[in-house]
Amino acid sequence: MSRIPGEEAIEREMKETGLDRFPAIRRIQQRAAILAEQSRQRNRGLTR
Repeated sequence: MSRIPGEEAIEREMKETGLDRFPAIRRIQQRAAILAEQSRQRNRGLTR
C-alpha cells in the first residue's frame, strides 16, 4: 500500500510532539488523511 503525502506529514508531526506514543490518535489522524485524499480524488473527478 503506498503512502499518501499526508501520512508522512502526520507521522513526522506526531514524533515531534510526542503523540506517537498514542496509537489510537495516530490511527484517527491517518484515517482523516485517507478520507481527505479520497474526497480530493472524488472532487477532481467531478470537475473534469
